[in-house]
Amino acid sequence: MFVGLMVGLGIIVGCLLIPIAHFVLFPASPFIAGYWGISFAPNPGRHYALHGLIYGSLLGLLAGLVGVVIAVVVILLWGDDSRVRVLAWIGVGVFTLYTGSMATLGAMYAALREQDKAKQAAAAAESESGAAEPWAALLLDLDGTLIAAEEVSPRVAQAVRRVDAILPVTLASGRRSADVIRYARQLGLTAPQISNGGATLLDPASGHILWNRAMPPERAREIIDRLTAESVNFIATHPAGDSETLADIVHWDLTRISAMDIPESYADDLAAAFADCPDLNVVKVYLHYNGWWAVDFTAAGVDKGTAAQELARRLGVSPPQFIAAGDSYNDLPLLAAAGRRIAMAAAPPELRELAHYIAPPVEQDGLAVAIEEWVLPQLLGR
Repeated sequence: MFVGLMVGLGIIVGCLLIPIAHFVLFPASPFIAGYWGISFAPNPGRHYALHGLIYGSLLGLLAGLVGVVIAVVVILLWGDDSRVRVLAWIGVGVFTLYTGSMATLGAMYAALREQDKAKQAAAAAESESGAAEPWAALLLDLDGTLIAAEEVSPRVAQAVRRVDAILPVTLASGRRSADVIRYARQLGLTAPQISNGGATLLDPASGHILWNRAMPPERAREIIDRLTAESVNFIATHPAGDSETLADIVHWDLTRISAMDIPESYADDLAAAFADCPDLNVVKVYLHYNGWWAVDFTAAGVDKGTAAQELARRLGVSPPQFIAAGDSYNDLPLLAAAGRRIAMAAAPPELRELAHYIAPPVEQDGLAVAIEEWVLPQLLGR
């Protein structure tokens, strides 16, 4: 009994000495676990406090399970004395709370460091790109960035309107012009808007096309014939109107063709089949609203980055003065052209590597968070 009591007491003393040793001998060590966790896991795009609490809770739970196993062994061997049992469970509690709290602090500390690194990267980008010039416009992808499904959330709408009161806001979408006009008018945007994956620039007030680039008619016919033969849904866009069946197509100088609602494997095969066509730009797009994929075809050299350059020319500014946000592969040229870049949490690695700021998921109003915490402070100089 005495031996068991001493073992239990030793566990308690050991647990209490751990934090003292950490802070006295190794001041940085309490943060190692948290820093390791956030460094080796993808950035979740969450607020640093929430990320720290989640990570700390998980690590604390794991430590608690280990502590329970040890306590059960101690009780089975020396548990005749109630004091041993009490001391064993106290040890479990101390060990669990300490591990969880230190992991939480570590993860929060590491997240704050990541934010600081992002600010430093943004400052470096400003210096390299000459972006000390005034910011000229905010360019936003639609699906997966502005909206999760079909509706703009109230918080995101309010954030976008706050920016629009300071500088122009342009939607840059792979969708047809009618959809882009509808969302632009809903938000009260008056600047030129980008549709058809960058092939069209239009006035949202009148709906008039300001700039448009069509693909070669013979290539458009080849694509439509294949999609029709393989029973693939598509949208063929033309200034005179959109078509969704071969019989509906009147004009073959199409602006864009989108193969819609297809599995990713088929999207890869379809994109690869036309990848070597010198007169085409082919890009795979994730459809956030239904979980399927699409493949967009436009004329060679036409993408959201090209449209951003045309927008800059019309505004009398340079593309590095733009702030851009996106979530998919067709947003790569857009972000590459901009001086400030936001990638959504679900964006592919190629997009995230370009970004100065990783926004939370679109379902959590990630764009609004990015605007409130990152864009507006820059625009307002604070």
